[in-house]
Amino acid sequence: TLLWPTIAAGTLASIYTGFFFAQGAGRDLWLGPENTVDIAAQTAAKGAGALIVFATLLPIAGREEALALLGGILAGALLLHLAILLFTALGHRGGSPALERAVEMFVSGPLRGEFWWGAVGCGCALPLALIAWRGAGGAGALLAAVMALAGAYYWDRVWVRAGQAVPLS
Repeated sequence: TLLWPTIAAGTLASIYTGFFFAQGAGRDLWLGPENTVDIAAQTAAKGAGALIVFATLLPIAGREEALALLGGILAGALLLHLAILLFTALGHRGGSPALERAVEMFVSGPLRGEFWWGAVGCGCALPLALIAWRGAGGAGALLAAVMALAGAYYWDRVWVRAGQAVPLS
């Protein structure tokens, strides 16, 4: 009875975080409308990843069906997140100078390792390849989920640090 209301409330609370970041009007990296969509995709990926870990480790009825569904959700959310990351890093050009400096920090600056290896590689590309190779369920899904959760940590870290690194004046 509480499954769908809980999912809806959790997703809306997570998306609301995007509106809070957008109110940091001096931080141009956080102002794009794609950020709210990206936060929603990350919410789905983090939720599916965490549930994959629990479904793999705990004895539950219908485990294979649950893992297949959660693996599919994880893959879809990671595809959307990866598309937004690549757009932010490579395709958005033409923004304000502050936005360009923030993006440069993680594309080729001091945060590039965490971005390319952590957020993009470990957090999106490798989990997607693993799901495509091993399927959405089983041990492959568990490893993909753990990698996606680690990659989400790196992206959150890079996004906040790059946004704050550019001076306001």
